[in-house]
Amino acid sequence: MVETGTHSSCPLVYRVVKLALVLLVATATVEICFSKLKLVKTNLRNQVSPEYLNNVMVCAVEKDTFDKVKDDDVIERFRAMSRRIYVIK
Repeated sequence: MVETGTHSSCPLVYRVVKLALVLLVATATVEICFSKLKLVKTNLRNQVSPEYLNNVMVCAVEKDTFDKVKDDDVIERFRAMSRRIYVIK
């Protein structure tokens, strides 16, 4: 539709077609997330905070990206971070 220029004359039809094409990818992504959640959230992890669960889910869903990160890079990143010393009173 974009190549022929009809997307500007029929914007609603163009939007419906675009949403229909995106729906398949979005649905698959959600199904992958729920599948990973079933693996990550066990009875032992039911009491964790939502923030921690979210962080674990990001790592589980984006496993391919995290596999590319080298351990040495992570270690250097933590070494470079300023460390705070907390005094317990």
